[in-house]
Amino acid sequence: MGKKKIKFWLALAVIIGTMGYLIYANTSSTYVYYLKPSELISKAKKDKSVYNDRVRMGGLVVDSKIKGSNVGRKWKFYITDERGDVKSKLVKISLNKTKPTDTIEIDYTGVTPDTFKTGGIAIVEGTYTKAGIFKADTLVAKCPSKYVGKDTKVKTKPKSKNI
Repeated sequence: MGKKKIKFWLALAVIIGTMGYLIYANTSSTYVYYLKPSELISKAKKDKSVYNDRVRMGGLVVDSKIKGSNVGRKWKFYITDERGDVKSKLVKISLNKTKPTDTIEIDYTGVTPDTFKTGGIAIVEGTYTKAGIFKADTLVAKCPSKYVGKDTKVKTKPKSKNI
């Protein structure tokens, strides 16, 4: 092989290696685990390193436990895997076995979305403290079936018979 070919392949290897490192470095810093409250609680009991990790958690906002205002931008609320109905019975929404105690207190600093409400689905991102409080810096509220009416029925055409 000539000197030019060796230099070319060496330069190409350095460029590809640098690009690979940059892609790895940028994607590994944005990787965040997504857990349910019951999963986060059980993981914290087994592995203490969860307290240092950045986590994304989602669940239902517990009824009548939201405290705070957009003026002070400090919010405190609770998220659970289960939903309380009018008779205070719990309906499981998780595939895992959950308990009514699988509720996590959230301390959030920031403005809440318009769709954030009790009984709604919220996704928070932040860190879980040893005191059992989730310090969130990101809040996303989901609103399932908001735009579908309760009495909406799908009309189908009768099937035609081919003779």
